[in-house]
Amino acid sequence: MRLLIVSQNGEGAWGRQIANFVIETAPAEWEVAIHTVSQQLPLVIDEVEGFLPSDLPETDLLLVLAEGQGLAQLLPDLATLSGAKEVIAPVDNEEWLPTGLQNQLSRELAERGVEVVFPSPFCTLRTEHCHGEHATEFARHFGKPELIFASDDTESAHITVVRSAPCGNTSYVAKKLQGTDICEAETQGPLLHHYYPCLASVSLIHKSALITRAAIGKAVRAGRTEHLREGRT
Repeated sequence: MRLLIVSQNGEGAWGRQIANFVIETAPAEWEVAIHTVSQQLPLVIDEVEGFLPSDLPETDLLLVLAEGQGLAQLLPDLATLSGAKEVIAPVDNEEWLPTGLQNQLSRELAERGVEVVFPSPFCTLRTEHCHGEHATEFARHFGKPELIFASDDTESAHITVVRSAPCGNTSYVAKKLQGTDICEAETQGPLLHHYYPCLASVSLIHKSALITRAAIGKAVRAGRTEHLREGRT
């Protein structure tokens, strides 16, 4: 799969954090490219031509990390320039991509034969939300956290990350919980979520924390069940 990430440069770390984690942990067979645009885009863009890149690499899936409505407005033309037929445009701050703009973009992209999904926050993304094969493939690896907890005879947790939040939070939590008592993981995990810099807006960060808590709780319960099934106490 060819994946093109479009993010904004500048002092903000949200897009850069996601882009870096995806690039570092994407499956080896993916071809991942990144293109950055200015952080200082106007709120309303009437003539998009002056803000579009001269060219973009051809891609199957376009991931647009917009930190403002300016970049979001360029989304349909970015898809056309790159040849993308599938787009993921996460909403970790509702001011950057409000509902009205999402609806407008959905209509414009549909007219161009492009599928789009707006996960809000990004860590809610699931394969069921995606219609295209490439977005679905992305959501198998990045999106709503999924973990597997196992334990040895000493009840030390061994954790496998099935799917990580795109910002890397899940992988951070899993690494910190390795070797802890499986019974304590459900308590410690949500605290670790807050130690990692979740950069969602204030209105969405609590939702993100609950998603991580639920993923840990589900994995811990499954791990305990397996522990008992194997006859360990």
